[in-house]
Amino acid sequence: MELLVNDRSLHGQFADLGSFRDAIERVMEIRRSAQGFSRVLYCHRNLAQARVTPKMTMPQAVQGLGSDERRALMQWFTRHGPFWEDTRKHPPGDWLEWKGEVVTDTAVGEAGWCCLNGIERALVSFIPSDWEFSPVSVAWISETSGTRTVDIGNYWTPESSVESALRDASAPLASWRGL
Repeated sequence: MELLVNDRSLHGQFADLGSFRDAIERVMEIRRSAQGFSRVLYCHRNLAQARVTPKMTMPQAVQGLGSDERRALMQWFTRHGPFWEDTRKHPPGDWLEWKGEVVTDTAVGEAGWCCLNGIERALVSFIPSDWEFSPVSVAWISETSGTRTVDIGNYWTPESSVESALRDASAPLASWRGL
């Protein structure tokens, strides 16, 4: 199972830098858990420019963090990734929705398309946000095939069973023999 940071869950909702620091620490803790299972947490390159508070963008907010935190975050979000759009599976012309909102070109759309096509993916969301629920139901709408819907896992705290899901997921392929 691959994990994607839910870019829709970061929408300027944090009241101050302290609440953002708590949220980003939870996401980083999930990232470390994923690494413990030989997995990575993918993000989108645009996450580096997301709105964190009503008046602050990610680069401004990150300046208020300690130098080690700041460096780790900005390297992840801008240089090293991994970035899900580099290995994007859903075509840009596809139509994916969540509750009637278009989610094509987002982590929600990518995870939904992948799950519909047999690729295990789940979301990691920032909290507090409008994304503190699981599963997330994504619809793929096709003019020729109709609508197909899939439920994808969504995690927002290290204790939200992300480790259990990683433990139960198929092991990542590490060799030709494993394939």
